[in-house]
Amino acid sequence: MADIDGLLEKAEGFAGQQRWNEAAITARQAVEAAPENRRAKDKLGWYLSRAEEYADAIEVYALLVQDAPDNPKYPYMLGYQYYAQQNYESAIPWFRKSLELKPDYLVVLYRCGYAQ
Repeated sequence: MADIDGLLEKAEGFAGQQRWNEAAITARQAVEAAPENRRAKDKLGWYLSRAEEYADAIEVYALLVQDAPDNPKYPYMLGYQYYAQQNYESAIPWFRKSLELKPDYLVVLYRCGYAQ
């Protein structure tokens, strides 16, 4: 576990410098070392999104939606990857799924409304 924490700390350092690609590469190493580690996958998804590697981020968030189906963050973040690419038709169902889980999730309400 110490190796995973060290990798995620290193990734966070890159992220703090807005070096998103390097953060994603480092977080991916953590995920490869511990594929069941949800925190590592969460960080990887975020860094990929910030690096505008949307296809890879979609894959990560799709796994997280399966791993934690009651967490409204993951369908939102999955939808956001489509939203960021202006693929609103694909984003809206994920935003709605997030809102089913947390109806007062304000950022999702905003994004869903804008996408519509």
